[in-house]
Amino acid sequence: MRCEVVAVGTELLLGQIVDTNSSWIGEQLALVGIDSHFQVKVGDNAGRMEFCIRQALERSDAVVCCGGLGPTQDDITRDVIAQIMGVEMVRDDTIAAHIRDIFEGRGRVMPENNLRQADVPEGASTIAQMPGTAPGLVCPLTIDGVEKVIYAVPGVPHEMREMMLGTVLDDLRQRGLAEPRRAEKQHMVHRLAAALGSLDEHAQILARCLLPDEFGKALGSQRGIGVFCLALGGVDGDGFGHTTSLPSC
Repeated sequence: MRCEVVAVGTELLLGQIVDTNSSWIGEQLALVGIDSHFQVKVGDNAGRMEFCIRQALERSDAVVCCGGLGPTQDDITRDVIAQIMGVEMVRDDTIAAHIRDIFEGRGRVMPENNLRQADVPEGASTIAQMPGTAPGLVCPLTIDGVEKVIYAVPGVPHEMREMMLGTVLDDLRQRGLAEPRRAEKQHMVHRLAAALGSLDEHAQILARCLLPDEFGKALGSQRGIGVFCLALGGVDGDGFGHTTSLPSC
């Protein structure tokens, strides 16, 4: 199954902040057997955000939107998701009270604009983990009879990671979008890579032991390891490489 990542924030496009969130999310998706074929960055513009998210939903089963959940007027991820779902925003009084408690616990008075963070698209649920004032969202929707889901998580890295590990990845598993067998094979690939070291160090062995076209495929990959497994054993019916013993050289 496929899940795309949409990183939201004009500061990402201007180079003011480096987007490390998307790469981390992609890594976590891969570890549970979910493909992430596209990761995009988009500024704080409602029209462009909606375009990117809708495009992602056309290609994939799930979308993780990262950022744009703050209290300011340009934090519009919630509103854009509501527009895509075709629903209104509703105030979650429990979340509003929790945000007030966070401010009071810090000895501060909550600015009224922070209540925007308690607005949730109708039909969406909030993520249980809430280390900051921005609640994450799980937003199921149906497009042309196909069930899909949008997740919204904050752009603050430690908040995002807590929500991904605490709720999002488990929710993807429960929806049947994760593929444990694929994740297990990916883990085997990494173990093989660690055992063999760099591909270049074994080029002479491969040259003697593999057919020329297979060897060419192995060397044709700059990153090497994924194709390296295919070169060693071919491709299963499910599209995964499998390993085999090298012939005597």
